[in-house]
Amino acid sequence: MKLQLKDQWKLIAGEITESGLALSDLKLLPTNTLTAWGDIYLGIDSKGRRHVIVPVPDNANEEREDNSQGISIEVRPYIVSGKEVLFCDIACKLEELNELFTVVAQDIIDHLLNEPDASPFPLALKVLERWRQLLERMPGRVLSKGKVAGLMGELLFLSKLADKSPDVLNHWVGPDGASHDFVSRNINVEVKTSARENGRHISVQSLEQLDISKEQKLYLFFVKIRTPTGTGMTLPGMIDELLLKGVNSIDLHKKLLAAGYQPDQKEAYLEQPLQFVEAFLYRVDHAGFPRLTKESFADKLPEGIGKVSYEVNLDVPSLSPLSEDEVSTLLVTMRQ
Repeated sequence: MKLQLKDQWKLIAGEITESGLALSDLKLLPTNTLTAWGDIYLGIDSKGRRHVIVPVPDNANEEREDNSQGISIEVRPYIVSGKEVLFCDIACKLEELNELFTVVAQDIIDHLLNEPDASPFPLALKVLERWRQLLERMPGRVLSKGKVAGLMGELLFLSKLADKSPDVLNHWVGPDGASHDFVSRNINVEVKTSARENGRHISVQSLEQLDISKEQKLYLFFVKIRTPTGTGMTLPGMIDELLLKGVNSIDLHKKLLAAGYQPDQKEAYLEQPLQFVEAFLYRVDHAGFPRLTKESFADKLPEGIGKVSYEVNLDVPSLSPLSEDEVSTLLVTMRQ
């Protein structure tokens, strides 16, 4: 059975603190999840930081990796029944990074369980290396309100895709720096979120943003939001909903980190609820959709103009969003 660290911490954190076994300054509880070298333990140290303790082969040597933000991996000795025994200690450096640590440690544990005969230290290093670039480029502060709204708009479309099938994260390419937020085969979707009270208006940042080649199709997912008078939806709440729909937790958090969201800032995002007022899909690459592209200018931009941004009014009489049936068909097509 797969070991789910997130659930384990919720269930046994108190038990670890009160009645866990002691190794040095750690309180430990067994998970009853075995590798070839023994049981995996979860631990909490005297500063409230989380640890995953994994037995190592008899021929293992003491080693340490401490160059990654928030996480260290070390093969170190502990005293067990009066004897010195080596364990691989995957440790969170700061208590405030416990949530992020759990995501990365889960990825390490999954790989260990998939390769139960592998030595834990080199395998853990290999997995950590895949996270290193994301961990190093994480911002140090909470996303702005505008970026939170934009990210929630993207998660709303991702959720609609996940209703058809949870294996959807390869289609969400906005966090990876792609031209459009979602891509599937020849279908591209750009997400725009607006907090304006009146009308449906979007800001377009470049001539390329609503441009597409003739072989591709481009859609606009327009989301209107507002600050709720009571409870609303939050980023952490949307993430939990996606996980309940079966979206892979590790891959989702990698995308979220790339988008600037840090799980350890969850409490701050819980204080930023939003309400979705309406959401519509439009076909962009059809005649009649108001947009500017490079083709809008005969040869090139007028002399002295370096960049063009503009606003689109989606309330023009000639423009209609896709029907519910058309939206459903599009989502199914993207999942095929």
